[in-house]
Amino acid sequence: RSLTDQQISMSPRSFLRIILPFVFTIFFVNQTQALAIADQFRIDRHLGTKTPYWTEFNGTQTPSPDGCGAIPIHFNFLSRHGSRQPTKGDTKQLEQLSKDLIKYGPRFTNTSFSWMSTWKNTYSPAFAGELDHLGEIELYNMSKRFLQRYPDLFTKKYNSVAYPIRTTEVSRTSRSGNAFGYGLWEGTGELGPCNYETFFLYSVAKKNDSLLRFWENCPNFTKVEEDPKTIEQSTLYLKSISDALVTSVKAILGIGSSQDDWQVTIDDVMLLYTACSFDVAISGDTKFCAAFSDRDILQLEYASDLEDYYVRGPGSPVGTNVSCPLLIDFFAVMDKAIASPFAPEEESFMRFAHAETILPFLTYLGVIQDSHGMMWDTPWEEIENRTYRTSLFSPFASNVAFLLYSCENSTKFRVKLLRNEVEMMFPGCDEMYCPYDKLKMIYQGESSS
Repeated sequence: RSLTDQQISMSPRSFLRIILPFVFTIFFVNQTQALAIADQFRIDRHLGTKTPYWTEFNGTQTPSPDGCGAIPIHFNFLSRHGSRQPTKGDTKQLEQLSKDLIKYGPRFTNTSFSWMSTWKNTYSPAFAGELDHLGEIELYNMSKRFLQRYPDLFTKKYNSVAYPIRTTEVSRTSRSGNAFGYGLWEGTGELGPCNYETFFLYSVAKKNDSLLRFWENCPNFTKVEEDPKTIEQSTLYLKSISDALVTSVKAILGIGSSQDDWQVTIDDVMLLYTACSFDVAISGDTKFCAAFSDRDILQLEYASDLEDYYVRGPGSPVGTNVSCPLLIDFFAVMDKAIASPFAPEEESFMRFAHAETILPFLTYLGVIQDSHGMMWDTPWEEIENRTYRTSLFSPFASNVAFLLYSCENSTKFRVKLLRNEVEMMFPGCDEMYCPYDKLKMIYQGESSS
């Protein structure tokens, strides 16, 4: 169909800003639906903190209460970096895996895995830990969806005072912030043929970053993290399932029992799981994952969750309370916006960090708990039905947002919580749009202690 005169007269910059959010939302939904049809068991949603980003947001949201604006006056945001390359340690181990597979692969009787006998690790140490292209896409597409939901929130011409962006002193978080910002302000600048808008990101030295890298700046947490008792439950669980996991993997690959065959250990199984995780997160390739049954994957996911649960989850008071300064910062940012609600100096504050930031923060907020607790000998039915799943709330690019609304009635300000783009009530508040004064009272006791 031909464009109308009005469409023809629209500037390319305005057209892109309007149409791109819809294009990327359609792409995101179609991609998710295609994966769901292709594989009923979503292995790409059971890889712990190495899970590629996904959201349960379906486009619906609760309207703001009567007397409150439909658009938030401030966007208070924290995100983990997007999908990344393996670290140097993982890359080195994958090199050893390649040697083992080339040596023993020709003896595998399952011909579906004949490719393993020639497999070479393609993850380079030169890019260890770097943000992958998929990670860029995750943050870029996410910003487009936020722009579609709250188009009036980012209309002010970019300046670093209105839209501060803080990242940790790590390239993958800075590049994640860059991808997110590019999606917000794409086509709104004056640089180059695509009207690129430059923007400012800042960070604090790792040794001084008590807000976004608090786990490195708390001696008490370091003691907890280094204490072998902290990961005791995860260790005991792996020990209890290791023989069955090794047997399962050997049966699937077709590995014999002679001394010339690969003497698979639980460490080898864990490394195959690592290869599976990164291949899925970076390229969507599930060939390594085929070495596991669905139950194997779920067991490995639980083992990973057990460690996080006791290091920086509900099982670790020190590991979660250490994020208290970050929550104080969230409130300080909103207090600043409230001081001038009709023309706030800041319209957003965006932070980009790590899983080690997101996990304790969400736990401290009280939005991720588990009524049964988590132990190495927890019954399988409870394991399957647990609420503490890092694959769900801390995949790559996981995020949390506080949306501040201005109201004309006695409740002057309200806050809505989003976790991975999905709205949810703050614990202790029985309204989706929680009165700001009530929200401060809920967390005041925890913050002061």
